[in-house]
Amino acid sequence: MARDGLFIGAVITMGGIQAASFAYLAGGTFILQEIYGLSAQGYALIFAITATGYMSFGSLSARLSVRWSEMAVLALGLTLAGLAAAGLILAAFAHLPLLCMTVPMFALLSGVGLTVPPTTSLAMGGYPHLAGTAASVLQAARFGFGASLVPLVGIAGPEDARPFAIIVASGVGTASLAYIALMRPRFSNSIEQVESARA
Repeated sequence: MARDGLFIGAVITMGGIQAASFAYLAGGTFILQEIYGLSAQGYALIFAITATGYMSFGSLSARLSVRWSEMAVLALGLTLAGLAAAGLILAAFAHLPLLCMTVPMFALLSGVGLTVPPTTSLAMGGYPHLAGTAASVLQAARFGFGASLVPLVGIAGPEDARPFAIIVASGVGTASLAYIALMRPRFSNSIEQVESARA
């Protein structure tokens, strides 16, 4: 496993994208209530909408993986999450209105929903005989990355969204770099080896 670029890339991708998701879970309530003045009910509504995006796009991910490929769906999810991170950076640093913060939040959770299923499948697919070990490593990264970065979300206080946006962008950026540098080359090599064997 330690020498498998596809697996290591999937682990880092999972950790990075979940760090962004955990940052939202940790910082969303403070940003929306303390900075934008939403009531508890208003925050609950936004949270429900973003959760719907996560679940809906998670379900869509499985169907798209069958039609396209897991790597294509993963790239789509990371792209959506990347656009969301850029939107959050802009909203946080430019102090934009509520809608400019909540739309990227929805896009972020939707991107995470697209990303998690193919990442899990690609990580686990090569280790049916070590499924428990592979799953443990994947879940350790999933929660380890998030737990290590979440305390930094509020480092500037409850009325500053910039650390939240930076952590989201860092997590998504880390996930994207792992996909580009580790997962895609290793996956392409695997496809070429299969095609060579068939020839």
